[in-house]
Amino acid sequence: MYCTKCTQLADTFELDYKYKNILEHPEEFLEQFPEIPGVPQIVWGDRKIGGYPDFAQAVNDNINDGETI
Repeated sequence: MYCTKCTQLADTFELDYKYKNILEHPEEFLEQFPEIPGVPQIVWGDRKIGGYPDFAQAVNDNINDGETI
């Protein structure tokens, strides 16, 4: 559910993103997020954002600040 919400939010604001399915790339996910038990996990540039609520807040903060995401 939250993975879908993340992609919908990115689509709404026309953000470029790469969606990776954990079932197709489990080793890569565990390597990048060894301490994180859940999905989605958003990475924005070099910054690990977290899940949907943190991503929504980051988008809101950047849109309101007039920054390019």
